[in-house]
Order: sequence, then structure tokens, then C-alpha cells
Amino acid sequence: MIIVKNRQLMFSNREDYLGTPYDRDSTNRVFRLDRINEDGTDLAKLDFNLDMQYMTDLSTDSALLEKSVDNRYVYLTWLISDITASKVGAIKINLRGKDASGLIKWSSYQNVVYIETTGSPITPPEGTFTELEQYEAQLEQWNTNLSLSEEQRVSNESERIENEKERQAAEELRQQQFDQSMNEFDEDREELQGYVEDAAGSASSAADSAGAAADSASDAEEAKNAAEIAKNQAEGAAVSKIDDTTIKRNTSGEMYVNLDNETIGKDEETGAVKLLAEADAIGAVDKYGLTDETPTPAGTSTKKTFIQNILDKIGNMLVNTVVTNPNFQSKLMEFLVNNAATNVQGFGLDARMGKTFQDQIDQLNSGQIKNRVVSIEITAQSESATGTLISGALKVISVAFCYNNDFYYATMVDGLFLYCTVTGDNEVTLLHRGTFKENRNIALIVSYI
Repeated sequence: MIIVKNRQLMFSNREDYLGTPYDRDSTNRVFRLDRINEDGTDLAKLDFNLDMQYMTDLSTDSALLEKSVDNRYVYLTWLISDITASKVGAIKINLRGKDASGLIKWSSYQNVVYIETTGSPITPPEGTFTELEQYEAQLEQWNTNLSLSEEQRVSNESERIENEKERQAAEELRQQQFDQSMNEFDEDREELQGYVEDAAGSASSAADSAGAAADSASDAEEAKNAAEIAKNQAEGAAVSKIDDTTIKRNTSGEMYVNLDNETIGKDEETGAVKLLAEADAIGAVDKYGLTDETPTPAGTSTKKTFIQNILDKIGNMLVNTVVTNPNFQSKLMEFLVNNAATNVQGFGLDARMGKTFQDQIDQLNSGQIKNRVVSIEITAQSESATGTLISGALKVISVAFCYNNDFYYATMVDGLFLYCTVTGDNEVTLLHRGTFKENRNIALIVSYI
């Protein structure tokens, strides 16, 4: 990344060497500018070009730059074309930006980049002007996208029309099925209503017969009482009101339901009428004596109760008997491990491993990042790389020059380009292009743990 500071282009890691004439659209460079420059101008509002002057023949060229912006910086990407790379030698470059109105303009200082020679076969590039070539490519892409968009729109409209036809057909089919289901339900309800009315008539006849028998009995009072009991039982067995809306129970513990209640439905597969009710409204015989106060042999109890009572009893047995059983808990412990190495499916971690993990996390978090100013001496006529070890460092995190309370990986000293880098867990290296006339001490800020 090429840093732009105070309009100066600052290279690092040999980014000023762009490539060779053999290259074609395979190399790029990214420029990073402070979004708000030293004069307080927001550079994010500008569109940027890169101006070039080839030192071999003093010809000029320019290139479009792709811009991206965040809260702090503006990033400009330069895709180096084969036209730019076709001329071997030095190229002076600078950034140039302006807003849409042309009222605000900004430019960087010039700096030099290089195209190196190569022994690979070279195909002469087509065209002579980089920026014009990029505009033509963009226009061609726009035309292609416009054509594809229209084709997609026509395809989407055709698909929408077909989907609407399918939706309407499905809606008609759904309405037909609904009407058929309602007709079948009405038929089933009328049939069941007839059964209930017949039962009610039979009950009334039984009551009348019981009353007649009472009148002819020698003990009139006893016969009358017997007739009343028979009448109540008969009416209770067949009680049904067409306008009732809930499931109820008669005096003998038997259930009855209303035909209009939503708990009555028809099974779609068998066609049989089915009743749905809550568990505390359905009677059952507790053959295994789960709800008895005293245990009874399995299968011998005749106690009548509700299904909900049986379910409650089974739930209590699971919670209070099975889960607290020592044998069950011992078996469960066979599937828990107290280590961080088991990888067998079906096993869980013992809670004791949580303490071990937390101790290890606390140990890792205890490491504090330290900063140190390190002075590296560069001797006159030395090689281009000078390294030094950071004593007491477990891991070097970063290294940088410090200038005006800002940090840089590269800088200029006595006209020579320097940049620093981390070359090991406890080593930093200072690289420089060229040699100094005399020994120099360079200060670096090193962050390490």
C-alpha cells in the first residue's frame, strides 16, 4: 500500500517497481489518503486520476482510479495496464482529483516508479492512451449490462404471468376442495344428530315406562322413586343439546359432545368421525393402579379416573423416582468426561472442565502488550538490511517509525528510503535503499508481549 501523507507518495516493500512489459492487467497498487487532508478538505468528494510522464520519451498518459472510502481514509486502486507497462524505465506519477463541478481540485507531489526489463516474449499492447481505453471498456460493459437487464426483465415478466395463472388455478382448486369438505361435514353432522335424537327418544320412552310401572306397583312410593332414578339415568345417558358448545359428563361419568363443537372432525384417510378432547375430560380405567393410594398388582385395578391424572402420576414418578435414582445417576456419569481430549460421539463434558478452561483463559489474558523504543545503528556503507533482537519479547506484534504522533512503516532519512518490518517472534529488521556516508542511529517503536 502506498501511503500519501502531506501530498507525498511514500512507498514500501519495493512497491515503486511496477512490473515488466510482459505483464497485462495482473498488477495493481493501492494509494491510501487521509480523508480530511491537512487543509481540512474532505477528499472523499473527489474523483481521482493518476497522471504519468514516461522519462524515456517524455510522453504523458493518465489512468482512472477506483475509489473506496471509510471514516478515516480514501483508498484508490490503480490497475496497471499493458500500455503503462510497455515502456521500460522511470515514470513520474502523481494523483489528481476534482469534484463533479470542477470547483474543488487537489493534486499530490510527483514521485518516481519503474518498469523493469524482462527476457519473456512481449506482445505490443493495443491502443495508446490508458484512460481512453478504460472509458471504452466501461462503456462496453454498461451496454452489455443494459442488454442483459432488458432480457432479464422480459423473462421475469413472462415468469410472473405464468405464476399468476398457476396461482389462480390453485385458488380455484382450493375453493372446490373446501366446498366439498363443508358438504361432507354437514352430512356427517346431520347423521350424528339423528343418532342423538333417537337416543333421546328411547330414554324418554324408558322414563315413561318406569312411571307406568310405579303406578301399578303395590308399594307406590318405592315404585315412584325407582322410576325417578331410572328416568335420571336414562336422561343422563342420552343427554344432548344441539346448541351446546362444550364436552360434558353425565351423572354416570360418561361423556357427550355437541355436533357443532370444533372437537368433532372427519379423518381424511378413513372417513371415520373422530372426537378430540382435553386429557382431564377423558375417562379411563387405571388397570395398573398408578393413582391408587395403596399399590395393587399390575393389571388387577378397576379404578376409574381421568387420563390427565395418570399422566401426572407418571410425570411425578420420572422426576422424583427415576432421575434421583443412584443407579440412574451412576449410569449417566459413564457418558461424561473430565478432559479436553475425548472426541467420541455421544459423550459430554463434566462441569469440572469449565474451571480448567477458565484458568487457561485467565492465563492467556494476563499477557500485557508492551511498547519499547529501540535504537538500531546503521553503519556507513552497510548492507541494505539491519536486524536486531528484542530482549525479553515473547512475541513481537508490530514495529513502526514515529513522526508527529503518527506511525509509519516507511520514511525518508538523508534522502534515503527506509522501512521496517517484523522478521521473527523477537526480531525486527530495518531495510534501506542505498548507503549512508556516516553511522546513523534510527529509533523504532516496538510493540510486543
